[in-house]
Amino acid sequence: MESPPVLASTLCLLFCLSSVFSIGVDPSVQIDVLSELQLGDSVAGVRQVQGLHNGSKAFFFQGAARNIKVSPEKAELFFQKLRNKHEFTMLVSLKQSLLNSGVIFSVHHLDHRYLELESSGHRNEIRLHYRSGNHRSHTEIFPYVLADDKWHRLSLAISASHLILHVDCNKIYERVVEKPYMDLPIGTTFWLGQRNSAHGFFKVCFFS
Repeated sequence: MESPPVLASTLCLLFCLSSVFSIGVDPSVQIDVLSELQLGDSVAGVRQVQGLHNGSKAFFFQGAARNIKVSPEKAELFFQKLRNKHEFTMLVSLKQSLLNSGVIFSVHHLDHRYLELESSGHRNEIRLHYRSGNHRSHTEIFPYVLADDKWHRLSLAISASHLILHVDCNKIYERVVEKPYMDLPIGTTFWLGQRNSAHGFFKVCFFS
């Protein structure tokens, strides 16, 4: 039986995606988004900083003069691991500025958000946007304070219609939801720390 995908990210920044759910993930179904993006100080709006642990590194996302999008070729490789999957996990380690609101990552095609995770420091909530099999858009809202200028580890696991949210290894929410529709069309884009070139900019640190 095929393992489900895992998405992982850190905002001051680690972000990884895979089609599995458990520890000891098969590397063939996992995507380390930050490594694939090869971020550095030469990228506008991104600065390398001290990470969560001594000797580790993180990436600080700031300002609106940035365009952090996975190339079409690499994005298609990512989507081959996610396409038509109904089980995947998003793993995010982040340090979000006080009262900041923005998109952690966005997988969308035109105006259709197939998978998007955002955190609002104004409303103190985490939001998951996705599409279901009947092509309807859905938003799950989880009241929680992430934007407190402290490091947090977030795990959002989806298995068909079952969703579990952990923050700092504590189960915060468990819900029954509509099954996500992951038949991603050609031309779908993958953005990190923003929804697109004009909206949803995150002021955050991702851990690598």
